[in-house]
Amino acid sequence: MIRLATGLALLCSTSVIAMQPTFSSRIEGVRIDVLVTDSSRKPMRGLTAQDFAIRDNGVPQTVDVVSFGELSLNVGLTFDLSESVAGARHEQLRRASRELTRSLLPADQVSLITFNQVVAMPCPPSKLHGCVEQALADTTAVGETALVDGVFAAMTIGEWDAGRSMQMVFSDGLDTFCFIDTTSAHN
Repeated sequence: MIRLATGLALLCSTSVIAMQPTFSSRIEGVRIDVLVTDSSRKPMRGLTAQDFAIRDNGVPQTVDVVSFGELSLNVGLTFDLSESVAGARHEQLRRASRELTRSLLPADQVSLITFNQVVAMPCPPSKLHGCVEQALADTTAVGETALVDGVFAAMTIGEWDAGRSMQMVFSDGLDTFCFIDTTSAHN
């Protein structure tokens, strides 16, 4: 009876293993952004795939497509609204974000995430650059600093449109209020 039970247990465990899905992935292509300039620092146009040599760990790779164009920027702003940046620091951070958004081109997108002990997204990704300035105009720096939570939220905004993306954090860098467990990542 014990042999029969053991045999059934082995049979069940192998059939469960055989039913587990397998996943595979591969990369069809990798985009590499480059800027090639002449001696006067002007972009060189008319380059072809034969003008480039790409190696991955010493292995030559095939360059299929070369195109010239200007890509839009996708700028995520993550803004500290905690008491630790009250006063002059708060105004400096607002001024810096205002200068940045005013320098964006019409095709560029921007988003704004704010945080103190609460994380919010008053401006989801869009081409409406004025949203950031409006959202920050009436802000007051109060409360604790959930810096890790704010940055985590910014990293999980989701997919932007095509273009180059960057995330900028405006903070004094001191986290005093975090919901995300940062201790388990080190174990």
